[in-house]
Amino acid sequence: MGQKGIVLFIFIIVFSETESLQKKTIVSESRNYYDVFTLMEHVFAMKPKIAKLEEKVNFQKKQIEALQSRRDFKCDSGILGYYRWPTQTWPYIKRVNFQSPFKQPPKLTYGFYFLDSSHTKNLRVVAKTSKVTNTGFQVIMNPWHDTVLYGAKISWMACGY
Repeated sequence: MGQKGIVLFIFIIVFSETESLQKKTIVSESRNYYDVFTLMEHVFAMKPKIAKLEEKVNFQKKQIEALQSRRDFKCDSGILGYYRWPTQTWPYIKRVNFQSPFKQPPKLTYGFYFLDSSHTKNLRVVAKTSKVTNTGFQVIMNPWHDTVLYGAKISWMACGY
């Protein structure tokens, strides 16, 4: 083979490699376009989901702002009562003062925490609150009928502004 043959042989190899490379590039580019197109389809499909999530986030932000604006809202609580065995003096009347005053009279809830009575008689006892103000309230506990009550305590909670 002469020089012309060698040059021709090299040209054929380079040309065939270049053509093969071009085909691979075209296939690769078409895959890239397909991948980009598929990715864009996924992005557009997610837009409604993203919008719903943004709505939820905005709603939760508003809830947080509302809760933070309620900084003046507070609660106070305690336990009070009376226990004397075997002698007792009823009714039990006690004025409760809040740790710090409310801006207006708070809502008050209470319930019996402790009761001790004679097992020979029926248990009848009443607890009442009255005179609820922004600084405190009054509690009255009293047995009735033939109840022998040695002790009674209540747990209370006041909440408000």
